[in-house]
Amino acid sequence: MTATAALLPVLLLLLAFGRSAHGAECFPACHPENGFCDDDSVCRCQPGPAAAR
Repeated sequence: MTATAALLPVLLLLLAFGRSAHGAECFPACHPENGFCDDDSVCRCQPGPAAAR
């Protein structure tokens, strides 16, 4: 078995599951303290005093 043939299954697994294993990624990145990236790769605000009302 060649190295290329041995790496092909690994490459296919990374392509299939690689992004979801690391969670959503937003570009540009969300604010480090006040934001988070949701599953649709959209930046959202962290809940705060205004959200509690």
